[in-house]
Amino acid sequence: MDRRFKKIMLYITGTIFLASVIFIMPVVIKAWESSRWPRTQAIVTQSSISNDWKGSSDPKYFLDLEYQYQVSGQTLTSTNYGTQKRMASRSEYEIIDNQKRYPVGSSITIAYDPDDIGYARMQIGLAWYHIGGLLWVILSLGFLVATILAKPTDAAVVEKPVEVSA
Repeated sequence: MDRRFKKIMLYITGTIFLASVIFIMPVVIKAWESSRWPRTQAIVTQSSISNDWKGSSDPKYFLDLEYQYQVSGQTLTSTNYGTQKRMASRSEYEIIDNQKRYPVGSSITIAYDPDDIGYARMQIGLAWYHIGGLLWVILSLGFLVATILAKPTDAAVVEKPVEVSA
């Protein structure tokens, strides 16, 4: 790897790793912390399905839930599903099934942030996509370390063959 190429690779891998740490790690950490938050029962107060085509042929469906819960005598309302505000799927049937699992008036278990009791979530702990995000951070760190450890070489010197006269 020549020095110029190594500098470019350091810039690219460093930027990817830094962006991963800035954008992915806070989400993963918050999800992991939620597994240790206090839990309480909440009542589903609203449930609706929406979709978003965004001009593509592949729609995305959402389940928008609102629920009320009590902490220290305070009645609070939240719409958070997890690290995502609402449950999402490319399958309309999956969203309809989830809406049937959480009908208005049903009781659900939620976790709330003890430092901010107004923040609650239905999805408690890490989900598969958090693990994927964590793997992305680890992979980008691996590429950065590999780039740092790669020995730079000078541009190859091309030697002209020696002509032998007979």
